[in-house]
Formats: sequence, C-alpha cells, structure tokens
Amino acid sequence: RVIGGGANGHTWRQIMADIYGIPIRRPALLAEATSFGAALAGGIGVGIYKDWSLAENLTPIVDELQPNPDLAPVYNKLYAVFNRAYEAFVPLYTEIAAL
Repeated sequence: RVIGGGANGHTWRQIMADIYGIPIRRPALLAEATSFGAALAGGIGVGIYKDWSLAENLTPIVDELQPNPDLAPVYNKLYAVFNRAYEAFVPLYTEIAAL
C-alpha cells in the first residue's frame, strides 16, 4: 500500500512494484491517510477499536500494479550504481553540513 502524493503517479507506482518485486496497491484514501492512521492508532490504544482491521474496511484498494519480473535485473544493476554514487557524495554531504 502506498499513500501520499507519489501514490497518485502510475509510473512511480510501477517503478516501485518492479524494484520491490511485489504488487503495489493504492487505497482510496490518500490525502489524509497519515491522520487516519494516527487516529486509528489512538483509538486502538484507548480501546475504542479492537485492532487494525478497521483500516481494511475504510480504505479499499482502488488500483493494484503487478511487478514486471523482466525489469528486476535492470533495477538490480542500477541499484548498485546508485549505491556507488551515494557513497561518492557522502564527503560532500559532510562538507555542506559543516557550512
């Protein structure tokens, strides 16, 4: 399940499905999902709600994208490149933080 502004983008959700190798589900409730989760957690904490099952009923899935297994090798190679690039930038992050 994905929430937030990025959850509106079909392409972004498909990339996530392909990278993670799992279906990506978009619930109907996106804009206030964080507030809903906090309210539900509070309700469970004080005993108003029994458990998280209410979330399933109140946030139906409206879209689900399946991963494309043919892209997994491509993303695995790109992830290795991403990690090397990130590590190369770490000294610059430290320098910027010190300014």
